[in-house]
Amino acid sequence: MEEKELLPHLFRTEYRKIISVLCKLFGIEHIEIAEDIVSDTFLLASQTWGLKGLPKNPTAWLYTISKNKALDFLKHNKIFT
Repeated sequence: MEEKELLPHLFRTEYRKIISVLCKLFGIEHIEIAEDIVSDTFLLASQTWGLKGLPKNPTAWLYTISKNKALDFLKHNKIFT
C-alpha cells in the first residue's frame, strides 16, 4: 500500500476500534471525547507523518497517541473539576 493511501485506509479500519478501546479503558460516558481525541490523533498523524515519515508501526502509533491524549484530557479535566 502506498503512503498516501495508508492514512485513509487506517481511518476506515481503525477509527471505530480506537474509540472502542478508549471507551473500554475510560468508560462509555466519555464516548464523545473519545471521538474527538481519535479525530485529533488522525489529524496529528497526517501532519507528523508528512514531515517525519511513517513510524515503524503506524497502527500502534495511533493507539498509543490516542491513549496518551485521553489520559492527558482526563488529568486536565480532573484538575478543573
